[in-house]
Amino acid sequence: MRPVNSTSAHYFLAEDGGGCGGAIRITDIHGEQLTVDGIVLRPDAVQATRVQFAAR
Repeated sequence: MRPVNSTSAHYFLAEDGGGCGGAIRITDIHGEQLTVDGIVLRPDAVQATRVQFAAR
């Protein structure tokens, strides 16, 4: 995996412009990590997953 930065508009951008072809791991501000596999990323689309961060 490689790190990508979250923008102020809450989307993610890889510095090299490369897309995602595999699993993505998301880390929240509390350090909890979720891994999402088998998702095809599409621009400008809300995409459901089967994972959820813990309620705080």
